[in-house]
Amino acid sequence: RMRKGEKLGGAFAAGKSQTREEKWGAGPREPIGLDLQQVPGIGPANARILAEGEGDDKVETTHQLIGKFLMLKGRDVTPIEHCDMFWHWL
Repeated sequence: RMRKGEKLGGAFAAGKSQTREEKWGAGPREPIGLDLQQVPGIGPANARILAEGEGDDKVETTHQLIGKFLMLKGRDVTPIEHCDMFWHWL
């Protein structure tokens, strides 16, 4: 897991994503439910891996996943660094 201030080895690359653009659209069109599999790119295998985490790294709902994303945002972290940190955490 990344620690604040730690150098990132690589970053998120949209071209490497296996999630089709039409899945993302313009953002959520329906209320955010609890099921992680409603998040583009998270299927049964990834949901199981996220649920097997320990402590703060255990994620079983979309709300917990959003919370983890927000937890990584520090005062001096740029938006790009923030997204890279989340990608590395995943």
